[in-house]
Amino acid sequence: MAAVAFQSLVAGKPVDSASGRYFTRKSPFSGEDVAVYPNCGLDETRAAIATARRVFDETTWPNTPARVR
Repeated sequence: MAAVAFQSLVAGKPVDSASGRYFTRKSPFSGEDVAVYPNCGLDETRAAIATARRVFDETTWPNTPARVR
């Protein structure tokens, strides 16, 4: 089985690791590679935080009931 490659989501858009670094998750049962994830760093973290802050401050998100979100 080939490992599935994932991307992170920042501002609703898929992004890769800016550094080009990734990490692999292995199955604890078989030891096989299961998935590959971007090893996001400071740039991606800052972009995600800025997006969350903007959505919280400029939309109805904070007042939206959890069942609707």
